[in-house]
Amino acid sequence: MNKQEVLDLIKTGEGYTLEFKESLNNKEIGKSICAFANSDGGKIILGITDKGEIKGISKSNRLDSEIQTIARNIDPSLIISFELIDNIGVIYVPVGKDKPYSVGGSFYIRQGSNSQKLNRNEIIDFLQNVNKVSFEKQTSEFNLKDIDTYKFNNFLKKASISKNLPTIQILKNLNLLTNNIPNNACALLFSRKITKFFFKCRH
Repeated sequence: MNKQEVLDLIKTGEGYTLEFKESLNNKEIGKSICAFANSDGGKIILGITDKGEIKGISKSNRLDSEIQTIARNIDPSLIISFELIDNIGVIYVPVGKDKPYSVGGSFYIRQGSNSQKLNRNEIIDFLQNVNKVSFEKQTSEFNLKDIDTYKFNNFLKKASISKNLPTIQILKNLNLLTNNIPNNACALLFSRKITKFFFKCRH
């Protein structure tokens, strides 16, 4: 990513696949990496406050190794990538292939813009559903061309999201893409004619 792409990403605000951290707090970063791995992956931007203000982080030759160490403490260990763009750090967390992941003996998933710790019953439910894809995350024939521009722009206005950002990036941060394809949740929100994709909506 280049500096402008990072700045555009910051403008979308924290969400399902994006989190801001003002500094490198090993415990908090570990929770976030674990949660993203157990969910749909995401990015952690270092040097940014919760409100999206750029504070920057101190450059260090050990920074990358410290972050990789945090990732290795995830169980099972996880391979992530990290890059420093000027004074902003970006941690890229992939979707975990060996779910569930834990850190410090606890399991976390993403719920909206938060990393949520699972209790015993939630862990059992997660294990039972880890390979299942919920209806809203499934895809159909709906694609970007089917998005109603008026509905989409009205949503952006109410959510205070800039229209200048790439549509694909906005949808990804809102958890409205599955494998980079608009999912059923996206269709339900922004389809011009919902019955074109979901016939039962006629009744």
